[in-house]
Amino acid sequence: MKIFLAGLAVIMGFVSCAREGDWKVYNSKNTAMAIDAVRQVVIENGKLSWVGTFGNGLYAVKGDQWVKSDRPALSHYILALRQDGLGRLWAGTSDGALVYDGTDWKRYSRNEGLTDNNVWDICPAGDRVYLGLRYGGLCVVENSRIRCLDREAAGLPDRKVTVVVKDGRGVLWVGTEQGGLCGLEKEKAIHQYDRSNGLSGNYVRALICDEMQPRYCGTWDGGLDEFDGKAWKHIDAVPPPVTSLTLDPKGKLWVGTWGGGVIYQSPTGWTDLTDRNSGLPDNHITDIRFTDAGEVCIATGQGLAVYKPNK
Repeated sequence: MKIFLAGLAVIMGFVSCAREGDWKVYNSKNTAMAIDAVRQVVIENGKLSWVGTFGNGLYAVKGDQWVKSDRPALSHYILALRQDGLGRLWAGTSDGALVYDGTDWKRYSRNEGLTDNNVWDICPAGDRVYLGLRYGGLCVVENSRIRCLDREAAGLPDRKVTVVVKDGRGVLWVGTEQGGLCGLEKEKAIHQYDRSNGLSGNYVRALICDEMQPRYCGTWDGGLDEFDGKAWKHIDAVPPPVTSLTLDPKGKLWVGTWGGGVIYQSPTGWTDLTDRNSGLPDNHITDIRFTDAGEVCIATGQGLAVYKPNK
């Protein structure tokens, strides 16, 4: 059976990664968390600093000490965590967006003008912060005021926004659940990609842009695609559903999947990390980040795995 599985890994383009390096898993058994489902993390000053859970709110992390944030009353369901250029923490939740400046919290929700309280993604962009709403399109926070884009006027293909990323040219790329990927310039659609013109799926869950354009797009229904500036190329080694994409400090791609663990580019090809061949506690991945100490922080449904590969 082991020989068969090893052969299958070679056929799929994977190189198996045994339990190499150091692993530590943070969960309800060794932290203040009441549940194990981790959704997003933030690395600040090169270290793990914030952990957002799916069902138990937000935690500030200082070393091995985890402290739950209860002010203001946060939603139990953290959907996105980002830092803006001023160092403020933005949390997207099922009850709107909150921003923390180190002293005070401010909330943006339907009461303040959002079209939907489910803030699925956050994109800080200079003096603006774009909020991707799970059921309400795209809104902008500027000078503490909310402005929401009209879907039809902006040319958004779908109101269910899942990903918001800005490229180096200033084009805002918006991923949706049913309409693929849309590029906005001056808040008007100028590009659109879906199954009809190159993407492998229409349900965009993760995106990486470079200085000129989108580079990698991960979809729930199609897997992973790479853009060369003219066309999309499907990467067969990464099966769907794809849930997160991150580049490591060496520029290599790490892919989180829903059920297939982590797949990343290594010197020997594509390598996988799963709960069978590594210290990963669960194969359902929602976020991957890197610390300055060379650690990989992997958010899973069964806790936060911190992995330090052997040099």
